[in-house]
Amino acid sequence: MDLPLDQALMQWLRQMAEDCGLPIDQVPEAAEEINNRLKSYPKVRHTLSHPVVQLGPFMQAISESWALGARQDIIHFKNLIKTGDSARDAIERLIRVFPNGETEACKRIDDFVGYAVKNGYHKPSGHSDWAGAALLASIILTCIYPHRFVDFRQSRWNSFAQAFGYYHPTFGEGHYGEKLISAGRVAAAFSKTHHIPQGLGEPLWIIAGICWQMGKGTLRVPTTKQIPIMRKYGHGEGRDHLKLKEWVANNPQSIGIANVKNTTLEYIFPSADAVDILFELMNGDDVVVEIETDTPVPGFYQAIKYRALMCAVRKLPLDSQKVKAILVASDMSEQARDLCCKYGILNYQHRVPQ
Repeated sequence: MDLPLDQALMQWLRQMAEDCGLPIDQVPEAAEEINNRLKSYPKVRHTLSHPVVQLGPFMQAISESWALGARQDIIHFKNLIKTGDSARDAIERLIRVFPNGETEACKRIDDFVGYAVKNGYHKPSGHSDWAGAALLASIILTCIYPHRFVDFRQSRWNSFAQAFGYYHPTFGEGHYGEKLISAGRVAAAFSKTHHIPQGLGEPLWIIAGICWQMGKGTLRVPTTKQIPIMRKYGHGEGRDHLKLKEWVANNPQSIGIANVKNTTLEYIFPSADAVDILFELMNGDDVVVEIETDTPVPGFYQAIKYRALMCAVRKLPLDSQKVKAILVASDMSEQARDLCCKYGILNYQHRVPQ
């Protein structure tokens, strides 16, 4: 017999807290944060799913969200909504036919945040409230695209990522698109690592509730359990690398992959390593893809590592045929091809899209 939802959620939360070294006695407070999202976000999604967004019902629904509960956030949100049709158009531009590619997705988010800053999101000091505008964008997006986004308050997700060893960018104001996408990745990786049972609710809403409770300072990972942030790209991902990664992610057939069930960019392993692309196939196989531009040999060693990590995540033998690795480079050297051939890594050469 299935457990009641609240009981099942508490059972999972206690196990997760024990695994992560979080204080068990503060789990009920996290459950309250989670339940607020599970109850309020479907209402927001309903108001946004109409062909024309109705601002009145939207305001009523989103006002039930604790994430938007700070006094300043509410004031700024109401100021934005007072712009009427202009605000409605901005919201619809944000959510309609949301792009899969990260470059376009980041621009879409940044455009909305910029609009909100110009139309209501100002602090009493007169300074622009970029963080508040990004929070609104994130709540809207997580309600419509719950598998990709979380409600985003920067300080909370920075702390969450640091505590559990996930990569998370910290760019300056005006670059919130990548931050929102990254926070969604971090939440998705955490939810997969800790196996949220089906039926509890949207996994990323659950992880967001935990993150916000940690941000209050009541749920803390003991210092001895913290892991340093792994910054995969050092000073930032190069434009050519990003272009090639996104092109391959959107064109899996170009590297011999078909019947894709799910595609994840920058899939994060429990070790805090991040593979460029993870393709999950309809037959249950996984394909990890490492992208390089003009230095493919290091990418070969990365591909070897990611294949082993995915086998470990899935509790499969390290030579399992259920996990394959591919190296893609814009300039594939003979040395890299020979290494790939010797160790069973598929390899493809593709030019960087212009």
